[in-house]
Amino acid sequence: MASKTVRITVSLPSQVVSNLDYISTTIGVSRSAFLSSLLSESLPPIVPLVQIVSSASKDGDSKRFRGAAVSAINDAVSRLVSGSEVLQDDLFTK
Repeated sequence: MASKTVRITVSLPSQVVSNLDYISTTIGVSRSAFLSSLLSESLPPIVPLVQIVSSASKDGDSKRFRGAAVSAINDAVSRLVSGSEVLQDDLFTK
């Protein structure tokens, strides 16, 4: 049974939108379909890491992908993705 689809609005840098348009057009799917597939595969392994990190987090404010926050956001996401890859490598190599 398919899960309910919820419409959201996101703001993305123009280069990200250009890349998204190119990829989705080239493979013949909508932006939404491409992002849904990509995120449904890549987010689940990151959720447990965020749960661990969130218990130690003191900053509850959401940051926007603008200005000085861009570097901090990219660093945080890179650490999560790297941690997820390490966990997956450990799970499949043992």
